[in-house]
Amino acid sequence: MIVAFAFLGFALIAGLFVYLTVLDAAKWREKIEAVLLPIGFTVCLSKSEKAALAQALLIVNSRHQGKRLVLHLYHRPATDGRYDLFVCDYRFASINGGESGGKRILVCLVSREFDLPRLSIDCIPEAPAILGRLFHGLSETFPIPGMERVTMGDAKHDERFRLYVASGQIKQARPFLERITSTLPERACVCIDAEGDCLALSSIEMDAALIRHEFDSPKLLYLIHVTSTLFETLI
Repeated sequence: MIVAFAFLGFALIAGLFVYLTVLDAAKWREKIEAVLLPIGFTVCLSKSEKAALAQALLIVNSRHQGKRLVLHLYHRPATDGRYDLFVCDYRFASINGGESGGKRILVCLVSREFDLPRLSIDCIPEAPAILGRLFHGLSETFPIPGMERVTMGDAKHDERFRLYVASGQIKQARPFLERITSTLPERACVCIDAEGDCLALSSIEMDAALIRHEFDSPKLLYLIHVTSTLFETLI
């Protein structure tokens, strides 16, 4: 009898946990859709489109070798048809394989007009100082597999940006690096990954808000604006 009650109690707790998780996901979806739907994005439920984007997004945080998941996906094509803009809730698996290992909001631009080299850019945050030290330490301790650190020869520039390029593509990538970093606003705090027809951006500050279970809608709008601006810069 005691064992049966214990099992029932465990089942109730597990059920409550699942219910709260689903409820939290619904609230999260409502928050992001309140920002995206009024500006022309639509919910994308296509499994094939999610799978295609997920394959392209393997370039994001390539230090992470575990499973990934595009959870919620939103799509807005350019009015002239030159590119497609996506926003997704991107999950990284935890060590034990669960999807709760980490999450980011990504803004992705896909265009047939792109032929981008494999590159990665981290904007080092100026404040708080601990974030800057964290990024410096991460760059030095955990290099990105298959990529080389690139400097531009300007001390202030190299202090602000961590630039990585696929081995053997430095000469090809350098003009793109110059155009991207010169376009970014002075206090931009973003991560950028690119290859082929895909450009993916995330916000360090928005990621920090997610850790606190907060959603920073102004940062998302800002990131969408920066992504669209970069398209014109790179073409």
